[in-house]
Amino acid sequence: MEELDMQIVLVDERDSHWESTTPRFRVYLQTPGDSRRSHSTATYDVIGGDVVQVINWAAARAGSDLTYGVALVYDDALAEQTNPGSGRGLIWLVGRDLNDSFYVP
Repeated sequence: MEELDMQIVLVDERDSHWESTTPRFRVYLQTPGDSRRSHSTATYDVIGGDVVQVINWAAARAGSDLTYGVALVYDDALAEQTNPGSGRGLIWLVGRDLNDSFYVP
């Protein structure tokens, strides 16, 4: 993404009402597929690190053979109440899941 595509807005830091000091990250390590074979995925949840530590871990595990994606796991209590089993979602931080049908590298 080019910097020109980003929207940057000055905000009042007091507009947030909660914080979490124990984020859960989801890491996808994937072998790229091609026309003859699909890709494979190993998925990990990482708890207890910060985003830089998790990205560094994912990059080291991926090496030059795998791709990786890192997401913040978000549990939406309201979505879980209205539709049990659907409250957990992902906020992508780096990369994506190659299994997503809307993913375009």
